[in-house]
Amino acid sequence: MPSSIFKVPSIDTQPSRGVGVKLPFSPGSVFSTTYNTKEALKTNITNFLLTNQGERYLNPKFGADLRALLFEQMTPSQVADIKDQIKEGVRVWFPNVVISKLNVTPNVESQSIEVSLGFQVPYTNIEDTININFET
Repeated sequence: MPSSIFKVPSIDTQPSRGVGVKLPFSPGSVFSTTYNTKEALKTNITNFLLTNQGERYLNPKFGADLRALLFEQMTPSQVADIKDQIKEGVRVWFPNVVISKLNVTPNVESQSIEVSLGFQVPYTNIEDTININFET
């Protein structure tokens, strides 16, 4: 039985070529460039988590829509819904990413949600964690 070899695109091989833009924007030059796939992917997923659906021009379905959930009553089923929403969004918008860890911790007193998302890309050494605290 023949086996297929998974080929990873090598955009990281040219050190002086930028592959994306970092978040947050810097005050000096506004845009800071990312030079490897890991940084670009982390920035793109962070951007996805911080974007509400309908916010992106000509791409209204992009975004995790998490800020709208801050005003909902935080119950265990609501936390499960948030996790499902994140998992489905990452599956649709980042099909090459596998979520290795996902924790959603609500803080009722400060009306905030802390999201910790660990991710990896199979067949590569790309692995990282994103921590975001959504506050009202």
